[in-house]
Amino acid sequence: MSTSGAWPWPVGYEVLRILSEGGGGVVALARKIPGELVALKLLRLAPDANPEEALTRHEKLRLLTVAPGLLHITACGLASDRLWLWEELELADSLDGGPATVGDDYQPATLRAELIERGPFSTEAAVAMGLTLCAAVETLHAHGLVHRDVKPGNLLRVGGKVALGDYGLTAPPGTPFDFKGTEGFVPSEGTADAAADLFALGKTLYELWTGCDRLEFPTIPKPVLESPEWMKNGAALNEFLLRACSPQSSQRFRTAVEFAEGLQAAAIGRMWRASRRRWLAAAAATAGVFACAGILPRLLLRKPVAHWRLRNPWGHLPQSWGANQPILDEQRRCMLQFWCGDDERAIHRIDLESFKVAGLDLDMGKVSGWKAILHPTERTLWFAEDGRGPVWRMNPETGKASLVGGHEPAVTTDFQNTPYWNPVTQRMGCFGGYGQFQVRNWRWEFDVSTGLWIEVEKNDPKREPRCRVAWGLMPLDGDRKLLLFGGHGNSSGKQGERDSGFKIWNQQFHDFGDLWLLDLASSRWECILPAPGLELSNYHACAYLKEQKVVVVIHAHDNATPDGTPPEIFIHRLGKGTAFEKVASQGDVPNVRERQYLTALPGGRSLAAFMNAGIYELTLEV
Repeated sequence: MSTSGAWPWPVGYEVLRILSEGGGGVVALARKIPGELVALKLLRLAPDANPEEALTRHEKLRLLTVAPGLLHITACGLASDRLWLWEELELADSLDGGPATVGDDYQPATLRAELIERGPFSTEAAVAMGLTLCAAVETLHAHGLVHRDVKPGNLLRVGGKVALGDYGLTAPPGTPFDFKGTEGFVPSEGTADAAADLFALGKTLYELWTGCDRLEFPTIPKPVLESPEWMKNGAALNEFLLRACSPQSSQRFRTAVEFAEGLQAAAIGRMWRASRRRWLAAAAATAGVFACAGILPRLLLRKPVAHWRLRNPWGHLPQSWGANQPILDEQRRCMLQFWCGDDERAIHRIDLESFKVAGLDLDMGKVSGWKAILHPTERTLWFAEDGRGPVWRMNPETGKASLVGGHEPAVTTDFQNTPYWNPVTQRMGCFGGYGQFQVRNWRWEFDVSTGLWIEVEKNDPKREPRCRVAWGLMPLDGDRKLLLFGGHGNSSGKQGERDSGFKIWNQQFHDFGDLWLLDLASSRWECILPAPGLELSNYHACAYLKEQKVVVVIHAHDNATPDGTPPEIFIHRLGKGTAFEKVASQGDVPNVRERQYLTALPGGRSLAAFMNAGIYELTLEV
């Protein structure tokens, strides 16, 4: 028995690398001696479980997984401590399309990962996968089992074909579990029966086909509506999904056989009108109000709602994150957070699938660079010491850093800088200024050819409009424009002096709650939304959801806020309205009073929220 990584792995395998880890078990890339690569999984048994009975049930399940559409369990057994079951599984294809390798670049090809990297699937591909998965679910149901966790993240490519995996929750209907299901894939009646698997399969196909999050159901994005497939069979697939995922259980398919028949009919463009009438009638009875926009599908009118989902309950927020929120790196399928201060120099890497955090310590000597950007072509992290001092580039895989230029001493009056990338000039830039205290702001860009900083704009308090930048750079329009929060400053440029009618908190801190737009091509500033209703502070975080075209602001309160107070969420729809809207929260709503950070996730429809209680995935219905 190998205990590599403190896990009780079975003998006969060389564990190469952990692929994923959760509360109920762990999956590793392993080499089956003498040489075949496999996936090896450990499943924790319930404290009151009989190990022999659990193994007997799992052995019966293993025999079922030879059926098409199911990930084959090639072997299983009990760990020596009898607290764990282990599985040997077929190894999924590599996400890059090639075979699995022992290298660190191997990522299992789940359909969720494919969706994020390559976009939604065609109607025909979604239907074909749906039929395969429906047959897989039917195999389990016919033998008295319910999968209980059908979703894109549990669907893998094996030999190019789709297969349903992760049997950790598979059991007879009604079996009690300390598991409420994955939000959005669970019908109102719960996860205990076969019908719940069909509901989850419907929501899974919705995500794969539209590219939308299941919490956005039944929204159909414009590219799907305008595709040539829509009239052929897209509208029929839409109507099929409306029935499969109806809010009323009586409207849904009762068996996997009915589900498959309905999906086959949708594949040839049938069952459109009748099912739509049934679903709209049920939805009207539930909500009562509809909005109509031309020929688009009718959507329910509703107030904006934020759905919180706790993805990693790690129980702390690293103090070093106070200066730099994580940066999305879609190519590496992770978020990167960089910190280089007096006491710590590290890169934190947050996996987009598991939301687990891994750290890489850096050996750089005494270098102080608080904030970084991801270079769009090199995929390296660039940062400037103390604002616009020496510029460094760093490989986030190895932590190796090299000096790019900017050899003049760091300008300490600009140390609280906010960096950005300018695709027009192909240069790294920064907004200077002394944080919240100075009423001025300069904008500089770094010229690689000379190794010097070039002054792009120097703040003139008497010239309007001009923004004193505070925080929250949000790129849009191909990164050629920046959204940001800031304020006008005052006419004298001196800290603490107040102009007539000027919005301020006190005699030291000047308001920077206005939303601005900067065109990097023309250096034109525009105050697009004065926001006196939001008293923005260090305890706020912001992000831009490009798919929904909304700016999101979260206020997690401060230490004076009573315990039990949830965060406040506000949104502004670009080009619509003159104020921020407050958003209601649902799901795993955190109880936080500390500062927090937001990063937009791939697709532009959801956010990662980093808080002391853990990492949350935040999806908005707007």
